[in-house]
Amino acid sequence: MEASTITEWNLPTAGSGPIYVFVYDGFVYFTEYEGNRIGRLDPTTGIFSEWTIPTANSRPWDIFVDVGLVYFTETWGNKIGRLDPTTGIFNEWTVPTAGSYPSGIFLDDGFVYFTETNGRKIGRLDPDTGVFNEWKIPTFTSNVENVFVYAGFVYFVAEYGNGIGRLDPATGVFNEWTIPTAGSSTTDIYVDAGFVYFTEYSRNKIGRLDPATGVFNEWTIPTANASPRGVFVQGGFVYFTEEVGGKIGRLNPATGVFNEWSVPTGSGAGFGIFVDAGFVYFTQGYYNKIGRLSDIGPGTTIYANLISTSVATLSQVSTATGTFFSAVTTTSVTASTTSVSHSTASVATSLSDVFQAPYRTTTVSYVTSIAIIDGTSTIYSTMATVSTVGTSTLTSFTTSTTTSGGTIMQFVTETYTVYAYLLMILKQVGGTRPVGGFIESVNKHVIFAMWLAVIGLVGCIGAAAIVFKKRHQ
Repeated sequence: MEASTITEWNLPTAGSGPIYVFVYDGFVYFTEYEGNRIGRLDPTTGIFSEWTIPTANSRPWDIFVDVGLVYFTETWGNKIGRLDPTTGIFNEWTVPTAGSYPSGIFLDDGFVYFTETNGRKIGRLDPDTGVFNEWKIPTFTSNVENVFVYAGFVYFVAEYGNGIGRLDPATGVFNEWTIPTAGSSTTDIYVDAGFVYFTEYSRNKIGRLDPATGVFNEWTIPTANASPRGVFVQGGFVYFTEEVGGKIGRLNPATGVFNEWSVPTGSGAGFGIFVDAGFVYFTQGYYNKIGRLSDIGPGTTIYANLISTSVATLSQVSTATGTFFSAVTTTSVTASTTSVSHSTASVATSLSDVFQAPYRTTTVSYVTSIAIIDGTSTIYSTMATVSTVGTSTLTSFTTSTTTSGGTIMQFVTETYTVYAYLLMILKQVGGTRPVGGFIESVNKHVIFAMWLAVIGLVGCIGAAAIVFKKRHQ
């Protein structure tokens, strides 16, 4: 059997602190907790791309990629973020509970589920509408960490609560199980074939719960004080990182056999983990690296004794604490691209270039400011804040768009030219007035313009009729 290979890539941004990782379409996406960025590595070329998150010092934590869109939690920013890496556009939604410290994240059926570490809640966001739902966790008191959705149930770990929890969002029913080993400090979770696997950071074990029976299984990791952190299950094997042990571990729960591979960097190397196409990717937060284990050989093989314990299930009902709407903030950010031999920067030269990039239909429900664009990319700052960098004109604005053929630039230009003219008329007649509210598509501006035109025409006809009547009396 071939010897295993571990490859490590140094991140371009020094001290950025990569935390969790997600592999999608061959690219390795990760959060940069200290660097306040979303990063991406192409492992075939060694090229990194990085996008700076609009909210300063947001401290991104967990990450999930769905249909090419990168979702992540902002622990200090108290937001759920989304990046479209094809356009560089970020969307951010503020979590209703202040200071909730959103941590784990998982997407299922179009909904974004997340844990609120300080808020002691499970949250859910519908990114299409901006609507949040939150459920208060019945008994776990602190540090609700990561989350995993399986068969409609939301599973989560309580790091200091020493338990595994489950929410049925359809009914608001919680189930909570206490882990047999006290003070286990569970940090990560993965559900496979109905079994819930988790890491016991402080007790150096890999645990498993069968929620159908309440039976726990626990295996002690061969390396003492390894501090297992991330966990991922594939092909019947349980992969995990040993943050202090400086190894990548694998457990076969059917036999109790462990395999461990030492990471070249050593202790403190492992955090998040993701298995894809036979490769094991992991973050090395302390050393600012992305690692990969390939050609997986036997490593060091050790047999561990299995401990089985059955515990009772505690069930409580907690209805959603409320439904909230959060306005989305949309920001366009240019990615910085770095390879191992050189670095390049790609900068949009005009607002037209941004709109002509690959796009997807986006709906934003609340408008607080408006920027109007005519066919020559002129910005009418009647109600918008405009900033200029070099020869590029950029603006921050919130809008909703629809598309039906053609490019998005052609569509926006056609619609906003008409609306810009109406705004200037309103300003000349009665001064600038606040414009806001719920807008579901840009076509409403056109309808609004048509109604104004009809009202103006009726007014003119009425005035002419009055003058005509007076002159012939």
